[in-house]
Amino acid sequence: MSARAGKRGCVNLYDREVKFDEFRQRVRRHTPTTLLPLIASRAREKLPRASWYEAPKVETPWGLAAAARASLLYGSEHRQPATRDDVEPICAAFASLKMLRPQAPIEELRAFFLRTSYQQLTYQSEVGYDVARSVAMFRDSLTAVAPTTLTPDVLAQVLGGTVVEFVGTGWLLFASAMTNDGIFLDEWIDRPQFRDVIADLPAPTLRALIERSFAADIAAQRSDGLAHATDCRADVQREAFAYNPLQSRPLVTLAAGRYVIPSPLLLLRRITTTGIYYAAMAALGPSIGTDLGAVFEHYVGRQLAQVPGARLIPEITYGREHKRTVDWFLILDDMLVLVEVKAPRLTEAARMGDDVELTSDLDRTIGKARGQIDRTAALLAEPPDELIAAGVPTDRPVRGLIVTLEPYYLVHSPLIAPLLPASATLTTTASVHDVEHMVRIARGGVAFADQLRRVQDDAELATWSPLAGVLKGWPEAAGDNPILDQAGDELPWRDQMAARKAG
Repeated sequence: MSARAGKRGCVNLYDREVKFDEFRQRVRRHTPTTLLPLIASRAREKLPRASWYEAPKVETPWGLAAAARASLLYGSEHRQPATRDDVEPICAAFASLKMLRPQAPIEELRAFFLRTSYQQLTYQSEVGYDVARSVAMFRDSLTAVAPTTLTPDVLAQVLGGTVVEFVGTGWLLFASAMTNDGIFLDEWIDRPQFRDVIADLPAPTLRALIERSFAADIAAQRSDGLAHATDCRADVQREAFAYNPLQSRPLVTLAAGRYVIPSPLLLLRRITTTGIYYAAMAALGPSIGTDLGAVFEHYVGRQLAQVPGARLIPEITYGREHKRTVDWFLILDDMLVLVEVKAPRLTEAARMGDDVELTSDLDRTIGKARGQIDRTAALLAEPPDELIAAGVPTDRPVRGLIVTLEPYYLVHSPLIAPLLPASATLTTTASVHDVEHMVRIARGGVAFADQLRRVQDDAELATWSPLAGVLKGWPEAAGDNPILDQAGDELPWRDQMAARKAG
C-alpha cells in the first residue's frame, strides 16, 4: 500500500512500505496535547462516509484513531507542537504500513484480512440501531429476564448511571464533538443552552458519568493501552491492529474540565450493546456470561416476534435426559427457521488471526451453534412429545440461523468457512444488527423467508454478510422496527435523523 500527495501538496508522504516503528516515530514528533485536538478536528470532518473518498484519502477514521492511540501510548510533551499540516503525513505513514509479505501462505492471508476487517469495518456500520439496542436490551430485556447477578442496580453501578443516562450522555458528547471541533468543556454544562439537557439529566449526574465512564487523562490512557499491547509489541506489524484505549475511555482529559474526543465513532461504540456488554464483563468477571447470554437471547426473541405472520416458540427441554433444542423456533408460512443465539465475541488473538485460537473460538461458538441446529433438525423426523405439544411443525423446509451480538466478519468467506464443522442444515450466521434490519425489511413487505432464501441459495451472496446480501436484492427496502424506534425515541436530547445520518 502507498499514499500519494493530497490536495495540500504535502511533500512528506510515502510511496513505499512503512514499518510500524517509523509510523510511531512520526507520531512522536509532536506533543499529544497539540496533536490530539488536531486529530479530533479531522475525525469530525471525516465522519461522513462520502468524505473518505475525498482528498486526502489517507485520513480515514481508523487511521486517525490509530494515530491518536500512538500519541497516547508513546507521545511526549517534550516534543514540538503539531500543526494541521502534520495530520496528513501521519495518516499517510499509517496507510503505507507493511502488512503482508508477497506470496503469503493462506494462514497469513487469513490473519491479514481478519485483522483488517476488525480494524476497519467497525467504523463503517450504521450505529442508530446499535445505540437504541442498548436501551431495548439492557433495560427492557434485562428487566424481563431478571437475572440474579446482573441486576439493573448492578449494571448502573458498572456504568455510573442508568442505561438511558449512560447512552444519553454519550450522545451529548458525540453531538459536542460534531459541533465543537472534537472538544467538550465542562463549563458549558452551566450555560443557558444546556438548560434542556439538565432538565433530563442533572448536572452532577452528567459530570459524574463523564468522569466515571468516558474520560481519562493521558497517563491513564497510556497505562491502559500499554497493558493491552504487551503481546502485540513483540510483533510490531500486529500493533497496527491492537486495542485502542479510546474504546474504553473515548474522551481524553487535557486539563481540568477540558476534554478532546479523537474518535467520535469510538465514542459511539462505547454506548452500544457491545460496549456495555464488555464493560459489564470487565467489571464483574466472566461469571456473568450466563446472565448476559440470557438477556441477549430474550432480546433476539423480541426482535423475531416482530416478523409479520410469524409464530415464535422458545427453547424446549425434552426427553429423560432433559436435553435442549435451539433457542428459538421461528415458524413462517413456508419455512421453519431454527435459531441459535451466541453472545460471545472472538478473542483478541482470534481476531488477530492466530489459527489455533481462531479455530478454537469458532468451534465453541459458531461450530457449537451449528451442532445444536443440526440436532434439533434431526428431531423433526420423529419429534419427541415435547416438540409436538409445543406445536413445532414438521411439514415445511428447515433452515438455520445463528445470531451473534457482534459481527463475525468473513465467517462465510472461503478464508474462514473451512475452519468450521460441516452443517447438515443450510445455516447462516448473522449479527443481531443484520437481523434487526431484516426484521425491518420484512415489516416493509419483503418476506423474512424470501430474504433468508436469497442469502442462502445464491452461491455468491452466501459468502457475504446477510444484510449486504438482502440489500443487494432489495436496495430500496423500507420498513420499521418498533422496538428500536421506541427505544431511540426515549433517549434524552437525541435528534433521530441526525443520529442515523451519523452512521
